[in-house]
Order: sequence, then C-alpha cells, then structure tokens
Amino acid sequence: MMRKRVWLAVALAVLLAMAAWALVACGDDESVGDGGSGEAVKGGTLNVYIGDPSHIDPMLAFESEGIQVDHALFEALTQFNYKTSVVEPCVAESWEANDDATVFTFHLKKGTKFHNGREVVAADFKYQWERLSNPANESLYGYLLSMVKGFDEMQAEENPATELSGVKVIDDYTLEVTLAYSYAEFPYVVGFPDTAPVPKEEVEKDPAAFALMPVGNGPFKMAEPWAAGQYIKVVRFEDYSGTKPNIDGINFMIYADLNTAFLDFKAGTIDWTQIPTGQYKDTVATYGLSDDGMTANPGKQVQNAPELGIYEIIMNNQDEVFKNADLRRAVSLAINRQAICDIAYEGIRKPASSIVPAGLPGYEENAWQYNHYDVEAAKEMLAKAGFPNGKGLPALKLAFNSGAGHEQTMQLIQADLDKIGIKAEFDTSDGPTYWDKVDKGTYQIGRSGWSVDYPTIDNMIHPLFFSSAGQNFSKYNNPAVDEGILAARKIVDDDERLKAAQAVVKMIGDDSPEIAICTYAHSRVTSARVHNLVYSPMTYLDFINCWLSE
Repeated sequence: MMRKRVWLAVALAVLLAMAAWALVACGDDESVGDGGSGEAVKGGTLNVYIGDPSHIDPMLAFESEGIQVDHALFEALTQFNYKTSVVEPCVAESWEANDDATVFTFHLKKGTKFHNGREVVAADFKYQWERLSNPANESLYGYLLSMVKGFDEMQAEENPATELSGVKVIDDYTLEVTLAYSYAEFPYVVGFPDTAPVPKEEVEKDPAAFALMPVGNGPFKMAEPWAAGQYIKVVRFEDYSGTKPNIDGINFMIYADLNTAFLDFKAGTIDWTQIPTGQYKDTVATYGLSDDGMTANPGKQVQNAPELGIYEIIMNNQDEVFKNADLRRAVSLAINRQAICDIAYEGIRKPASSIVPAGLPGYEENAWQYNHYDVEAAKEMLAKAGFPNGKGLPALKLAFNSGAGHEQTMQLIQADLDKIGIKAEFDTSDGPTYWDKVDKGTYQIGRSGWSVDYPTIDNMIHPLFFSSAGQNFSKYNNPAVDEGILAARKIVDDDERLKAAQAVVKMIGDDSPEIAICTYAHSRVTSARVHNLVYSPMTYLDFINCWLSE
C-alpha cells in the first residue's frame, strides 16, 4: 500500500550510526503539531472503523486491522516517526551495533510497565520473539526474526531448538542480539508491533483468554475481551511511561461492510473511516482536505497522503494453471492500472510499476518489465502460454474479501481479462475466511495488499517472495531469488546493499509471481470533533497526540 511522494527523509546510512540516540519516550513526536486547531482537550473516546481482525495476539496478528489494534496496545524496542517513517527509540532508549552489524545491544528504559502492573524487562522480548519463531505457533511474522542466530534451529523438523540462541538477556535492561549474518537494518525490524514484549505469566495462564484480551505495554489497555464481529474497546493505561494520550480510549468498531460504516460515519457514530469507492470527491467537498494529507483537523478532515504499500493481485504459483509464467505475464499485461486508479479510486491512487513504492529509497520506475498495460502484448503472451485467445483455459477463480471496497476493482480486472479471452468468475468470502484460504494456498488468483512492516526494500521482497516466508501468499519459489535476497541482506554498505536489492526486484519481476496494481493512498475521513489525528505513510494512527472536542 504505497504512494508516489517521497516521505523518508533519511537515507539508510542512518542505520549504522545509531550508537548514541537521545532518550525519547515512546509516544513523543515533536514533528506533530496541533494543525492550528487550538489547545488539546483531554478526554473522550475515539470511534474507529476496522474490519474484523483475524487475530490481536501479537504472535498471530498480521493484517492491518489487528496490527492497528496492537499498535495501541503494545510498544516494541523501536518505533517509526509518524510523518517521516524514520526509526526512533521506544522501549529501547538507545542501542549500538558492532562493525559488521552482526551484534546489536539494546538498552531498555527503566520503569515501563505491562498493563498488569509488572515492569517490562529484557526477558519479555526474548519470550515473545521465541513465540514468533516457533513454527508450531504458525505465526505469519516469524520470518521477521529469520536473521537472528538460532532461528533456523527452531525451524528444524527433527529435534528443533526451543530458544533463539542469539538472544541473550544481559540483565533486566540490556538485550544483546547476535545475528546469523550481517543485517544493518535490524533496528527497523524490531519496530514492528508483533516484536513487542508480552508477559509470559498472562499468556501461559490462559492462552485463549489472552487471545481475546491481550496484556500489553502500550498507551492503551483492553477494556474488555474482544467482541468478534462487533468491537474492540481499549482505554488509556494510566501507568504508561511515555506521553499520556489525550483521549480516554478507542472503540475499534467492526463492520463487515464499508458502506455501512460510512453511513454510520455520516450519522455521527464513527470518527474515522475509509471512504467507499466512488465517494472520495464528494467527501472532500463536504469535509475538506487535510493540509498535508496525513493530519486531520475540523474542516480539513480527509486524509489522502500516499502510503508505503502496494495493492496487488496474487497468483498461486503452485496452482496447475498459474505454474505457467507466461500466463502470469499475460494476466499482468492485460490489466489497465490507470483505469483502475481513475475509476475505482478517483485518481488518488497511482499505477504501480513494480512491488516497490516510490517512497522507498532505491525505488526504480518500471522495474518489473511485464507490470504495465499492453493488450496486444498480453494476447501474444497468452498465445505463448498455450492459450491463444483464451482457448483451452478454464475460467479463473478470482477471489477477494467482500464488503471491504474491492468489488469495483475486481470488476474492472474481470473485464480486462475478458478482452484477451480469459474468463474469470468471482470467488468471494468474508475477510477472515478469505485470508485463511490465501494462507493455506487454496485459492487460484486473488487480491492482496502489502504495507511495509519497516521502510526498506528488503521488507517489500523478503516477506512476499522468499520461499519460506510466512507472507509468501503466491507460494513463489525461486532458489536464485532466495539466494539474492539473503546476499543483499548481508551487505553492510548501504549503497551496495540497495543496488543488490534492486537487482533482486528485477529478477522477481521477470517471473511475474504477483501483479502490482497501484500504490495505496489513505482515502480516510474523520469527524469534525477530531483534532490532530495523524495517519502515517506506514498506516499507523497517532493515538497519543490526537484530541476530541465535543
């Protein structure tokens, strides 16, 4: 889910110069002002639209809905600036790396607490990271820690290790992490919410209860267990060690249908929601446009900034039909991305030419040679695949999660495929059912989206295309790509690492395992009582600095 404007203000060279970060409390962000909307008022509950998450336990949360909830409940070693996406201190007040970026030492703030009142210590990070890394737990984010020494041993089918040997608790406030290979971007990895600490005593006392009411260390805590299909309610954690939120709490209101949520927004019961397809321009005319596209204030309520993410079509590369690379290329060439952006998204999204959004360092336009619209080339490629004008090709099953605003995009893609002789039938289901199907590989072709966990090219290729990565929903397996990804990761020099990653991006594009459709843009709107609510390019809401007027 990304965009065409450059948001990252700092080159990746910052990563090896991190030895002396100043102490910054999580939740502090001097770049966020009040937008001229007045002095912050304390109190009130923010009502936020989300779809029903699959999980909110940070071991299992993987899609945007669950991650947004965990962003309120948990804090990791590092965090990302809401406006620039630069990595900053969080629970770790400072850290340093050795010369070859294989050993990182994190120094934790004292006095940070879990919602049960216990102090957070280094061992809590080790515990959560081993939950993520244990294949028996089936976490889709275990791959985040694949560079940590001991991770591979935990994946072994016979006599698997039970701990990450590279994670050493020096004392309660010092965590030493040894990697299996050089990886200069590691401080970015540990800013993702799923790497945040969890209290072992709460998890193991009742895992089922924890899954519905996680105990975290963030600025908000669960008010009651998650009411699946209805709501998730969180309230301000009064013993939070960082800057206290202005608001009393957040109601994450769960809707199966975006249009229903938008109607409730217009009726005044929702404060923040996605704008349905076809209603963006009218919404801007009614509620006004944010000055910077990220920060919402009364009269400037529509957030439209580009995001660090890509809307994509995934193809099951293990499916008998889509094992054919030429067929995948034909489908990609057949799709009119500009029409999708103009018709389905009213011009606020931009066509993507590869899996890498323009906002990331190292972005190259047209890096994927088959990721553009060319009907004649699509027909030629379809014939090369063995299906001239679609003859002999069974109707494709085009899957997507219904009720989330994807219908028009899928209709346009269906029509594009029809123009070259490919028939596609819709295969729709609710969000959790759809993602379960995708994860298990029981789909044929469908839609997906990827918003960066951490803002580097590596996070656009390793999770999606490394053969064993949990988010490799296309089931793509190219040993040369695996080797290229790992080789690029190990390069300590920033410029050289970037060049190597760019070469891997092009290699993936040649295979066309997925189709990049467009860069995401926010397309969100807030109510008139919301002040200074920032929605970051990484799709995190700043719940600390926003405030409400009645």
